[in-house]
Amino acid sequence: MKYKVLFMGTPEFGVPTLKALLDSSEFDVELVITQPDRPSGRKMKLTPSPIKSFALENGVEVISPEKVSTPEIIESIKKRNFDVVVVLAFGQLLKQDLLDVLPNKFINIHASLLPRWRGAAPIQRAVMSGDLETGVSLQIMELSLDTGPVIFEEKVLIGENENSLELANRLSDISARTISKALLAYLKNEVTPKPQDESKATYAKKIQKSEGLINWSEFSAQEIHNQIRGLKWGPGAFTYYNEKRVKVSDTFVSEAEQLASGKIKREDGFILVGCKKGALGIRSFQPQNSKALSVGDFINGYGLTEKSCFSEA
Repeated sequence: MKYKVLFMGTPEFGVPTLKALLDSSEFDVELVITQPDRPSGRKMKLTPSPIKSFALENGVEVISPEKVSTPEIIESIKKRNFDVVVVLAFGQLLKQDLLDVLPNKFINIHASLLPRWRGAAPIQRAVMSGDLETGVSLQIMELSLDTGPVIFEEKVLIGENENSLELANRLSDISARTISKALLAYLKNEVTPKPQDESKATYAKKIQKSEGLINWSEFSAQEIHNQIRGLKWGPGAFTYYNEKRVKVSDTFVSEAEQLASGKIKREDGFILVGCKKGALGIRSFQPQNSKALSVGDFINGYGLTEKSCFSEA
C-alpha cells in the first residue's frame, strides 16, 4: 500500500523533491497545490509556477488558489483522505482549520537547521551572516511559523566562497535525496519528534532590494563578501560608479590590503576595493541594463583609474 500524499510547493527549489516522491514506490502524490500563475518576464505574461509545470508534465492534478485555507478547499482535502501533506516553500500561511484536517501530518521541509533561520529567506540569511553550516530540516507544522517539532535534519558545511544559489542547489538535492526515507520513518513511528530550543531561534526575514546596496565605509571586506554571495540568489548586490548602478559578483577577501573605503586598485584579472577593514577582490561586474563584464572589459569600458572610487549613491 502506498501512502497518499498532498504536495504543497511553488518554486524550482522544490521540483527535485516532488520528483523524488513521484518516483518513490512508497508514496502516491495525488494532488499538488501551488501558488496561482503570476506575471513574469518583460511582457509580464502569466506564468505557472515551476512546481505546477512539473506536476502537469507528470500527469498530477494541480490546483492553484489565491487562498488555500478556505472552507471549500479544506473540505475537499478532507474528502481525499490523504495520509500526509508535504509542504516546501509553498508561499502561503496555513491556518489552523487546515492543519487540523491531518493533525501532525503536515510536514514542512525547511532549508536551515531549525530553530535557526525560521522564515522566508533561510539560505540567504545564513550566507549573509557568515554561518559556517546549515542544512535541511523536516518539521511538523504548527500555526506559528517554523516552530514545530523536528523529525529529521541533515547538516552541511557552507563553503567560504559559496554563494546562496550554489547552496540552494545543494540543499534542494539533499531534500530530494532524503525525503522518502525520512517521511517513511516518521509515518511508521520510527522517529521521535524533537521540540525546538526557543532560546536559539532566529528569524530569516524576507530579502528587500535595498539590502543589496554595498556600504564600503561601514562594513569589512568579509561582511561585504558575505552580503554579495548571500544575495546571489536574488536580488543581487550593487554599488555605484559615476552615478551608474553596477551589480557585483564573484568576489574574495583580501585582508592584507588596506585602501580607503570605495577606493579602487587595479590588479591582474581583478580589482581590489577598500572597505572599513581589508579589501574586497572583484572579478566580474554587471552594469545596469548590460550583460556581465570581466574586470578588463569593465575597466576599459568605464575608464577606471587608480583615482576611481565606488560610492553608495
